[in-house]
Amino acid sequence: MLPEESDIYLLITRHLAFQTSAAEDERLYSWIAESPENERLFQQLRQVWLSGRGNAEEEARAAGALTRLRTRLESEPPSRTRLKRWLAAAAVASIATAAASFFLVTRRGPSVQDVQRIADAGHSLSFTMDDGTFVCLAPGSRISYPAGSGKGERRVVLRGQAYFEVTTNPHRPFAVESGGIRTEVLGTVFTVSAFDNQAKLSVALLKGSVRVTDSARLFNCLLEPNKELQYDKRTRETSIRAIDAGDNVEGWTRRELHFDNITLAGAASQLQAVYGVKLVFQDADASDCRIWGSFKNKPLDDILSTISLAGHIKFTQGPDGTVFVSKIK
Repeated sequence: MLPEESDIYLLITRHLAFQTSAAEDERLYSWIAESPENERLFQQLRQVWLSGRGNAEEEARAAGALTRLRTRLESEPPSRTRLKRWLAAAAVASIATAAASFFLVTRRGPSVQDVQRIADAGHSLSFTMDDGTFVCLAPGSRISYPAGSGKGERRVVLRGQAYFEVTTNPHRPFAVESGGIRTEVLGTVFTVSAFDNQAKLSVALLKGSVRVTDSARLFNCLLEPNKELQYDKRTRETSIRAIDAGDNVEGWTRRELHFDNITLAGAASQLQAVYGVKLVFQDADASDCRIWGSFKNKPLDDILSTISLAGHIKFTQGPDGTVFVSKIK
């Protein structure tokens, strides 16, 4: 148990707002494991936090529950138990307020003080942030971050895919928020892939260390170098796999592609990331076709032509740039 009852509620609030260190998280997890009552309280407060995501029905339900809790507590005689419950009620109120503020910030569009960078379809975009962090955006991706990040908050919001070389600053962690997950680092090299139209997100670490969490704090993972975390937005399931030079997870930054006996469906995500096109499979035979080959800074037409000849695949480009894929019978 922590020295003061109020400390645990503050710690829970900070934990849900992604403001705790790894050591503080360990203290919190130890407290939760001490008793079923502690676990129930944490789950109740976490649920209130989740209710602040902006769903009007859920927010109304949370507000009603808070009102009923306060009414019931007011009818109880003074006691230490009542004091503890009042502290819990105060924590619920503060967490509800913090949740609303947090999700309002993450839902809003970039403010006038934010720097916005957008990579056009078919072209990557490289730049250096004010704090010295190097960023390479994949085609069709966008990023926003507070102006003057060299002195203030180091937090970016990403939609799409990006490669980061983060400058080390132990007093100011660097955080990437993307598609419901948060990747926090001190100084490292990693990639994040979080396209709106893809069910899975991924964080691949090349150097250093990163901590990856989701907005609901259902998982908290410290990723090691040469490992990739994959997160399914629909099921909220996570998995970690080892990566090596053959995976070439950052090859798209140099328009390099390496296909080593993978299905065309598996290669499609890389083609889409590098060239900003959408591939639509018209039959299962085409998506299951296995391909080999390496390409460095080649035009998309040359790559599709090579795949077509090797795998008896037909590519047809639609008027909106979509590429339809089918197997030649």
